[in-house]
Amino acid sequence: MIGTVNQTNVEIVKVLGRDSEVLTHIQDSFHTMVMACNSKGLPPIEISCFYKELPLLAVSLVDLAILPGYIPISIHRNHIKITKFVGVNNPGFITVSGEFYRWAKEVAAVDTPWYAISDRSHVK
Repeated sequence: MIGTVNQTNVEIVKVLGRDSEVLTHIQDSFHTMVMACNSKGLPPIEISCFYKELPLLAVSLVDLAILPGYIPISIHRNHIKITKFVGVNNPGFITVSGEFYRWAKEVAAVDTPWYAISDRSHVK
């Protein structure tokens, strides 16, 4: 079973490699979706890019973790531990929760909630 999981992960990583057509298509589709929402008068989609500072053998694609034009935020962890926080005083947790807090303040400052916008043609 573990051999199957490892094989699958290796195949996924290969398909999503730096020069992958699949990755390029996914990135283009994502940017198209973000731009479409913005062009329909919807509030902008907030994006913050968290990336690892510490290396991990064979996983060093920091440039794929950040998007031009969006906020890049480093976390002093490696690829495996970047989402594992030991408590609320962990610097990584403070960084991520601080970004969520910033988003919440921005949402609270908006007079019209996103669900009250009259143009709902994008909703199926």
